[in-house]
Amino acid sequence: MSDVTSSSRLWVPHHHRHHHSGSDPAPLEGPNGAVGVIEEMMTATEPLVAGNGLADFLFWSVTNSTAGSFVYPAHERMVDPHFPPGDDAATLTAWYIGRGGNGPGRPALIFDAFGEDIGDWLDWGDPFDPFTVDPAARRGVGDDDDVASTDLSAVTLTAANPWPGDPLLVFDRWLVIGDGVPPLSNELTEAQGWTGYAFALYKRAKSTATFEPVRPVLGFALDDSGVIHVPVSHGHLVPGPGPGGPFGLALARALAMYELASDTPDASSRAALQQAVLRYVDDQTQGAIKATGAQLAGE
Repeated sequence: MSDVTSSSRLWVPHHHRHHHSGSDPAPLEGPNGAVGVIEEMMTATEPLVAGNGLADFLFWSVTNSTAGSFVYPAHERMVDPHFPPGDDAATLTAWYIGRGGNGPGRPALIFDAFGEDIGDWLDWGDPFDPFTVDPAARRGVGDDDDVASTDLSAVTLTAANPWPGDPLLVFDRWLVIGDGVPPLSNELTEAQGWTGYAFALYKRAKSTATFEPVRPVLGFALDDSGVIHVPVSHGHLVPGPGPGGPFGLALARALAMYELASDTPDASSRAALQQAVLRYVDDQTQGAIKATGAQLAGE
């Protein structure tokens, strides 16, 4: 059985430039490992003591389980992960937030980025900022640039796909702490007056394809048999529609064009052609992606 390290840890807003520095808060509980096997349902205690205050539970993350590495739904306190045989390292982490003093004192969306494969937060900031806010004037500055104020208007938060500087680290989905249903795309819009947290979940792309995949943009993989794989709950891949499906033809055309664009010698021309292909894919398949994602989520 895998060597599983479990712990309870604190997420700190406005800490995104140095999640893993020496000032990173110590675990609230643990790490308890390597425990070798988890044989029972795990339940997150709420609240936990954090220094001189209390911390509220946010979510569980798990790495290298039989279902892969992923984040459980927000506030799902009881989980039952399973791990494969062998001695591979795995983690199970309950994430918390300290009470009080996290926001700007007015309605706002606070955001961050999380790596599902590593089970931990991704550092970001200048020059690698994966987020844009519209209207831009609603975004904070300095270490508060992880805040989008909603007191005067709705805001749209867009997470880069793929991660800046790493084309294989792709956007998977949103984890939203607050009212509402997360969108299927990397654009999240919250209404005026909305308050909560939004975490962009990223996962390293894996594909058995022999060509350069479109997955870093759309979150899809196409294997050698021509079957499209669609990421659904918990971030793992399941077989999706084949070449005759609602967007198989559009993807096949796009893959062929993308390969041709990738062979263009001039770097600027290559980038422009690739972007054109990506816009084509988005235009041709967005409706089918949403419809198929909703269908799979309901099964």
